[in-house]
Amino acid sequence: MNHRMLLRIVAVLFSTQLFAGCAGSSGISTDRSDKFVYATIGGVNHTDMYMDWFSIDGHGGANMRAYASTSGVCCIGVPRGYRPGMTVTVEWQARDKNDKPIRKSKVVEVEPYTEAGTIYAHIFPNDVVRVVVAARYGPGNPNHPIPLTVNPNRKQDRQP
Repeated sequence: MNHRMLLRIVAVLFSTQLFAGCAGSSGISTDRSDKFVYATIGGVNHTDMYMDWFSIDGHGGANMRAYASTSGVCCIGVPRGYRPGMTVTVEWQARDKNDKPIRKSKVVEVEPYTEAGTIYAHIFPNDVVRVVVAARYGPGNPNHPIPLTVNPNRKQDRQP
Protein backbone atom coordinates (compact mmCIF):
# COMPACT_ATOMS: atom_id res chain seq x y z
CA MET A 1 0.00 0.00 0.00
CA ASN A 2 1.50 3.34 -1.00
CA HIS A 3 1.78 6.42 1.19
CA ARG A 4 -0.94 8.41 -0.64
CA MET A 5 -3.50 5.58 -0.29
CA LEU A 6 -2.76 5.29 3.44
CA LEU A 7 -3.31 9.04 3.91
CA ARG A 8 -6.68 8.81 2.11
CA ILE A 9 -7.80 5.95 4.37
CA VAL A 10 -6.80 7.89 7.49
CA ALA A 11 -8.62 11.00 6.22
CA VAL A 12 -11.82 9.05 5.51
CA LEU A 13 -11.73 7.36 8.91
CA PHE A 14 -11.11 10.67 10.70
CA SER A 15 -13.94 12.51 8.90
CA THR A 16 -16.34 9.60 9.48
CA GLN A 17 -15.57 9.64 13.20
CA LEU A 18 -15.93 13.43 13.32
CA PHE A 19 -19.38 13.40 11.65
CA ALA A 20 -20.55 10.43 13.71
CA GLY A 21 -19.68 12.33 16.90
CA CYS A 22 -21.72 15.35 15.78
CA ALA A 23 -24.70 13.32 14.63
CA GLY A 24 -24.92 11.28 17.83
CA SER A 25 -24.97 14.24 20.21
CA SER A 26 -27.01 13.54 23.32
CA GLY A 27 -26.75 16.89 25.05
CA ILE A 28 -23.54 16.26 26.96
CA SER A 29 -20.53 17.51 25.03
CA THR A 30 -16.85 18.30 24.93
CA ASP A 31 -17.83 21.68 23.41
CA ARG A 32 -16.36 24.53 25.46
CA SER A 33 -18.67 27.26 24.13
CA ASP A 34 -20.77 29.48 26.37
CA LYS A 35 -23.71 27.04 25.95
CA PHE A 36 -21.94 24.56 28.21
CA VAL A 37 -20.30 24.51 31.64
CA TYR A 38 -17.00 22.68 31.73
CA ALA A 39 -17.81 20.23 34.54
CA THR A 40 -16.27 17.32 36.42
CA ILE A 41 -17.71 13.82 36.48
CA GLY A 42 -18.66 12.00 39.66
CA GLY A 43 -19.89 8.54 40.43
CA VAL A 44 -21.82 7.10 43.35
CA ASN A 45 -21.79 3.36 44.01
CA HIS A 46 -24.95 2.30 45.85
CA THR A 47 -24.05 -1.41 45.57
CA ASP A 48 -22.03 -3.88 47.63
CA MET A 49 -19.62 -4.47 44.72
CA TYR A 50 -16.27 -2.81 44.01
CA MET A 51 -16.30 -0.90 40.71
CA ASP A 52 -13.14 -0.92 38.60
CA TRP A 53 -14.34 2.10 36.61
CA PHE A 54 -17.36 3.98 35.31
CA SER A 55 -17.93 6.49 32.53
CA ILE A 56 -20.54 8.94 31.27
CA ASP A 57 -20.63 9.18 27.47
CA GLY A 58 -17.14 7.69 27.41
CA HIS A 59 -15.68 10.18 29.89
CA GLY A 60 -14.61 9.25 33.39
CA GLY A 61 -12.75 6.26 34.64
CA ALA A 62 -12.39 6.44 38.41
CA ASN A 63 -12.90 3.38 40.59
CA MET A 64 -15.26 3.21 43.59
CA ARG A 65 -15.53 1.11 46.71
CA ALA A 66 -18.88 -0.36 47.67
CA TYR A 67 -21.30 2.27 49.05
CA ALA A 68 -18.87 5.08 48.20
CA SER A 69 -18.50 7.97 45.77
CA THR A 70 -15.84 9.63 43.70
CA SER A 71 -15.63 12.89 41.79
CA GLY A 72 -13.08 15.13 40.21
CA VAL A 73 -12.67 13.14 37.02
CA CYS A 74 -12.28 15.77 34.35
CA CYS A 75 -14.10 16.96 32.23
CA ILE A 76 -17.24 17.15 30.11
CA GLY A 77 -19.51 19.90 28.84
CA VAL A 78 -22.85 20.09 30.62
CA PRO A 79 -25.53 22.34 29.08
CA ARG A 80 -26.08 25.48 31.16
CA GLY A 81 -29.82 24.82 31.09
CA TYR A 82 -31.63 21.52 31.43
CA ARG A 83 -32.92 20.05 28.17
CA PRO A 84 -35.85 17.61 28.39
CA GLY A 85 -35.00 14.22 26.92
CA MET A 86 -31.24 14.68 27.37
CA THR A 87 -29.66 11.22 27.66
CA VAL A 88 -26.21 9.86 28.42
CA THR A 89 -24.67 6.41 28.23
CA VAL A 90 -23.33 5.19 31.57
CA GLU A 91 -20.91 2.27 31.49
CA TRP A 92 -19.26 0.54 34.42
CA GLN A 93 -17.34 -2.52 35.41
CA ALA A 94 -17.94 -4.05 38.83
CA ARG A 95 -16.58 -7.16 40.56
CA ASP A 96 -18.80 -9.97 41.83
CA LYS A 97 -18.21 -11.96 45.05
CA ASN A 98 -15.67 -14.15 43.19
CA ASP A 99 -13.79 -11.08 41.88
CA LYS A 100 -15.08 -11.76 38.36
CA PRO A 101 -15.50 -8.56 36.29
CA ILE A 102 -19.05 -7.66 35.24
CA ARG A 103 -19.34 -4.97 32.58
CA LYS A 104 -22.62 -3.08 32.11
CA SER A 105 -23.96 -0.23 29.98
CA LYS A 106 -27.19 1.73 30.14
CA VAL A 107 -28.67 4.77 28.39
CA VAL A 108 -30.19 7.07 31.02
CA GLU A 109 -32.13 10.32 30.89
CA VAL A 110 -30.49 13.13 32.86
CA GLU A 111 -32.81 14.32 35.65
CA PRO A 112 -33.95 17.98 35.59
CA TYR A 113 -31.60 20.54 37.13
CA THR A 114 -31.67 24.30 37.67
CA GLU A 115 -27.93 25.04 37.70
CA ALA A 116 -25.19 23.30 35.73
CA GLY A 117 -22.30 21.70 37.57
CA THR A 118 -20.80 18.30 38.30
CA ILE A 119 -22.60 15.41 36.61
CA TYR A 120 -23.03 12.30 38.76
CA ALA A 121 -23.87 8.74 37.75
CA HIS A 122 -25.62 6.97 40.65
CA ILE A 123 -25.38 3.20 40.18
CA PHE A 124 -27.79 1.07 42.22
CA PRO A 125 -28.36 -2.70 42.54
CA ASN A 126 -30.19 -4.47 39.70
CA ASP A 127 -28.64 -2.11 37.12
CA VAL A 128 -30.72 0.89 38.15
CA VAL A 129 -28.88 4.07 37.14
CA ARG A 130 -29.82 7.69 37.76
CA VAL A 131 -27.88 10.69 36.45
CA VAL A 132 -28.06 14.09 38.16
CA VAL A 133 -26.30 17.43 37.81
CA ALA A 134 -25.40 19.18 41.06
CA ALA A 135 -23.67 22.55 40.97
CA ARG A 136 -22.91 22.95 44.67
CA TYR A 137 -23.50 19.81 46.68
CA GLY A 138 -21.70 16.46 46.46
CA PRO A 139 -23.17 13.05 47.33
CA GLY A 140 -22.43 13.30 51.06
CA ASN A 141 -24.31 16.59 51.42
CA PRO A 142 -28.00 16.47 52.47
CA ASN A 143 -28.80 18.92 49.63
CA HIS A 144 -27.49 16.56 46.93
CA PRO A 145 -30.40 15.33 44.74
CA ILE A 146 -29.91 11.65 45.77
CA PRO A 147 -28.83 10.65 49.31
CA LEU A 148 -25.70 8.54 49.66
CA THR A 149 -26.59 4.94 50.48
CA VAL A 150 -25.38 3.60 53.83
CA ASN A 151 -23.65 0.22 53.88
CA PRO A 152 -26.16 -2.05 55.67
CA ASN A 153 -23.35 -4.41 56.77
CA ARG A 154 -21.46 -1.74 58.67
CA LYS A 155 -22.33 -0.60 62.18
CA GLN A 156 -23.16 3.07 62.16
CA ASP A 157 -22.08 5.42 64.93
CA ARG A 158 -25.03 5.96 67.23
CA GLN A 159 -25.75 9.28 68.85
CA PRO A 160 -26.37 9.10 72.64
